[in-house]
Amino acid sequence: MSASRLREISSELTDQDWAVVRFIASTRLATGTQLARRLWASEDPSDAHARAARRALHRLEAQKLIGRLGRRLGGVRAGSSSIVYRLESAGHRLISPGRKKPIAATSYDTLAHTLAVTELLVQLHEHTAHGELEIASIQTEPGCWRRFPGAYGGLVTLKPDLFAVLAGPVHQDRYFVEVDLATESPARIRAKAKRYLEHLLTGTEQRAHGAYPRVVFTAPHLDRAAQLETALGGLDPLAAKLFVVWHFDEVAGRMVSEATA
Repeated sequence: MSASRLREISSELTDQDWAVVRFIASTRLATGTQLARRLWASEDPSDAHARAARRALHRLEAQKLIGRLGRRLGGVRAGSSSIVYRLESAGHRLISPGRKKPIAATSYDTLAHTLAVTELLVQLHEHTAHGELEIASIQTEPGCWRRFPGAYGGLVTLKPDLFAVLAGPVHQDRYFVEVDLATESPARIRAKAKRYLEHLLTGTEQRAHGAYPRVVFTAPHLDRAAQLETALGGLDPLAAKLFVVWHFDEVAGRMVSEATA
């Protein structure tokens, strides 16, 4: 797409259009239903808000700002709610001139994980939409990553899936989130946990923000929650205070409950 055509399209975008482009840029991938819930407050795929969302998404597709990933979550029979959207090259150019390549086809595990992080972000916004609590900050990858000095002098990167700050009436709660889909071994989970402990002991996060975030490992089911708790057990005594394992569907609600307590 030529620069002049992109400028023309940019001048025609509504605030809602820009919100779609920015949201997909931040999450990398999102389903049509997730976009409708987050940006149109849709509560059902058949309501008027969802229909308005589909019209807007079709228009942005026609303008080649967003596109479909090529595979659906759950297969063709899942309907329009299974369509996965990404930014196309023109959409990337609107957000960041240096980044022009859309996400290529990806494995099912990567797709499912990316959309699970998007889902948690959407749920957090839904849980805070009508209360005293607000999301003071939320960062997805790679914006939520932290670089810190390792034990042998080199820089090490901590790579959470999500970072969130929830501001309640009295205080703020900070979280790093690891979205687990039961695809990683206990050894890999322990290695991640040790990386968090290393980062904690440097004090860099505390000096910058006054406190270290709670680290939430989400679990897709109760058996996996037990596996995660076992993997995290027996680490440094600090681990008992730092890590929690919550069922995925309860994470947003528990964060909100803690922040408003």
